[in-house]
Amino acid sequence: MRPFYKITILLLLAFLSFAECFCQTDALETGNCFKIGVTQNGVYKLDAAFFKKYGIDLAQTNPKNIHLFGNGAGMMPQANAAKRPAGLTENAIIVKGEEDGKFDGTDYLLFYGQGPHKVSYNAESKTFSHQLHLYSDTCFYFLVINNLPGLRIKKLANQVNKQSQTVNSFDDYLYHENETKSILGKSGREWFGEEFSSNAGYDRTYDLKISGILSNSKAIITTGLVGTTINDKTQFKVSMNGKLNQEIEMPGVYDYFYGQKGVYLKTKSDFIFENATDQKLIISCNKNSGNNGWGYLDFFGIQIKRELTLFGSQTAFRSIESTQNDFTTFSIKTKESPINLWDITNPLIPQIQDFIQNDNLTFTTNTKNELKEYVVFNEQGFLLPPTIKKIE
Repeated sequence: MRPFYKITILLLLAFLSFAECFCQTDALETGNCFKIGVTQNGVYKLDAAFFKKYGIDLAQTNPKNIHLFGNGAGMMPQANAAKRPAGLTENAIIVKGEEDGKFDGTDYLLFYGQGPHKVSYNAESKTFSHQLHLYSDTCFYFLVINNLPGLRIKKLANQVNKQSQTVNSFDDYLYHENETKSILGKSGREWFGEEFSSNAGYDRTYDLKISGILSNSKAIITTGLVGTTINDKTQFKVSMNGKLNQEIEMPGVYDYFYGQKGVYLKTKSDFIFENATDQKLIISCNKNSGNNGWGYLDFFGIQIKRELTLFGSQTAFRSIESTQNDFTTFSIKTKESPINLWDITNPLIPQIQDFIQNDNLTFTTNTKNELKEYVVFNEQGFLLPPTIKKIE
């Protein structure tokens, strides 16, 4: 290929990339823009009282022209070659009462927001894992009001299939991770939580208090532990409800300036919840004769199977079992009304899932080889963003 054509193609690709980025970021440059911070996953409600609290007057606003932009949970990838959004993505939202073209006192906005930390699913191992955001405890969205119509949440029909399999439980993943201590002296990306030592103690007990765990169901316990014992091995024991679940041993480290400061080990094991009401997780570290036994907890995560019902005011759910079915009928144990159900498989573009409600709330959908996620919620416990600020 001649050099002239190579240069032309490169310039064209660069222009298209710039145009894509410009088109997505240009949305924040027109109209009024507000930066919203959220700290956890869930359905958020912004009503007239919320805007008034922060001194935002929407009396002259056409609610049809309200937009929401954001890319959801998680950090930007470190690798330059990794795929990433070219700019901010417009999210689908609901604006109740927008039909009359005025934002009245009874109007409100609903959207699905994600906190900064991310939970991922590995289809090969059928397990969940999490990644804390290392640089922020808040995920930000941008509310934009201009002269163009915004993206709205659409309805998703309830499918009918006589061969569908019924699912009345779901797979949940909960984790505990504190970022309080760096063994490198307040440096590095890896920070750890609870200390095990002669000063801090060698045992930690965590009462999980998780509602609706199915009796005799399998749980997967994942731990990330760090051994920092000098000149001797570090031993950890992980127990659930008094039963030893894991024994973990790490080699010691040596006490010199450029030596290795710790040994990190992540382990995974199964546990059967014979009695789902007892949920005490105990992590212990050995106490060496010289009192130099030392270690840290990075995190623990527990993957469990729970009854499919409405816990509190909002419950997000997904079923690994459903991915083996062509069609699955989800049966949610609740008679609460009014009740809402969204498909949040794509959390930026949620959809209103149609359902049938009799003794239980049921709906049927195609689930073959796809782990779908939903959120069921009532109208009593919407989340509120802790911050909103106008961008000047």
